[in-house]
Amino acid sequence: MSAYLNRFIGIGRLTKDPELRTLPSGRNYCTMRMALNRCMTDREGEKKTYTCFLNLKAWGRLAEICSENLTKGRLVMAEGELATYALDRPGADPIRGFEVVAREISFLDKPVREQLAA
Repeated sequence: MSAYLNRFIGIGRLTKDPELRTLPSGRNYCTMRMALNRCMTDREGEKKTYTCFLNLKAWGRLAEICSENLTKGRLVMAEGELATYALDRPGADPIRGFEVVAREISFLDKPVREQLAA
């Protein structure tokens, strides 16, 4: 049995519209950026909110569904795994980071157009 676990579950708002791209192989992927808040009370009793920004990537049909239905500001729950990446830059050090490769994305609110109609 493996003693490793790589699982992410988070709820937050998208900070920009999803971007759908297609690889030369024809495989689709969608990139998104999510803001997650963490609320804490400091030593003086004041409530503080800290925001963490996270890159999300979805593949295949999930990518298409996200790009068709999500927009900036939508509340989502993302479930997936953390993955590292490195972007090579000519004449400079590569940019390294991590992202969540989403296996499931749940839409937790209605689109703005549906909220206005209600």
